[in-house]
Amino acid sequence: MIDFSGGATFNTPSLSTASSVIAGGWSNVTVTAVTAGSILDSTINPGAAVTMTGAAWSFNNGALPNLWTVGGFTFNLTSSAIVTQNASFLNVQGTGFLSGNGYDVTPGNWYFTSQGGGDNNLFSFSASNDTRPAGVPEGGSTVLMLGGCLLAGAALHRLRRASECRNV
Repeated sequence: MIDFSGGATFNTPSLSTASSVIAGGWSNVTVTAVTAGSILDSTINPGAAVTMTGAAWSFNNGALPNLWTVGGFTFNLTSSAIVTQNASFLNVQGTGFLSGNGYDVTPGNWYFTSQGGGDNNLFSFSASNDTRPAGVPEGGSTVLMLGGCLLAGAALHRLRRASECRNV
């Protein structure tokens, strides 16, 4: 997990009607925290400057390559949507992929919140990624154990049949 903070200029001065961050609308974005011991922790320190996309970001459309870059890592947003929106609070969530520094491309989640309202409003947001693979089957030892059980079952069945035939 990595947390950022900084400024954003929305397409309207009210959070209740904002639908995007305008092109070039990010300012003074820095890392506030990185999960200790994570892959990101190896190259990203709190206080590091974050390069945000220069393109406009539409909250309900979301797909945006290079949403943010820091420490050799880049997050590509594939979708996002507004979860909560009113005059004093905006919550947008999305998904995408983290890549960089020779690591495999990893799916992740994007969480953006803003409080208050107006141009150059302070915002806070975080992005996290889950690197645990979903249900990857184990290799050959499981197949070997299953095959052994099937063979043992077949052998017991043959012994039982042979025993029944002798008793008749």
